[in-house]
Amino acid sequence: MAANTNLDGTLQLPDGRTIPVVIKTDKAMNWLNSANHEFGGRTPREVAATSEGRDQILDVLTGLEHGFPA
Repeated sequence: MAANTNLDGTLQLPDGRTIPVVIKTDKAMNWLNSANHEFGGRTPREVAATSEGRDQILDVLTGLEHGFPA
């Protein structure tokens, strides 16, 4: 079994706030490449191709930050 790799850092939001993040790369890659009902069955990777899509992704991630299910 491969070891999990974590990336530590901060994320700067469009409003200027920064939040600390720890990304478990195996879980992040799985999420990026999995169809998601929040994005009409498309993957976050597909949605991220447009600025509107990136806004949608930020909305979902902000909701998760505040405890709302994705």
